[in-house]
Amino acid sequence: MTPKQEQVLHAMEAWWRETGRMPTLQQLAGAVGTKTRSSVWRHVRALSAAGHLAVRGGQVQFPDRCPTCGAAWSAR
Repeated sequence: MTPKQEQVLHAMEAWWRETGRMPTLQQLAGAVGTKTRSSVWRHVRALSAAGHLAVRGGQVQFPDRCPTCGAAWSAR
């Protein structure tokens, strides 16, 4: 995992824990200091390929467990 991918993943985790929802690509781009949604989408696809995220029907989801600590997900 690249440092930017790790930053994207942590931003997504923080957003999800705070709001109970996944951030939009625009919100995520702002959170990690990236100028374009396409840059974020490339990182999301790479994280999905590595098993850290799941992309289903154009929606990004976490797998059943947190990819960084292994704990089961629960809202907030």
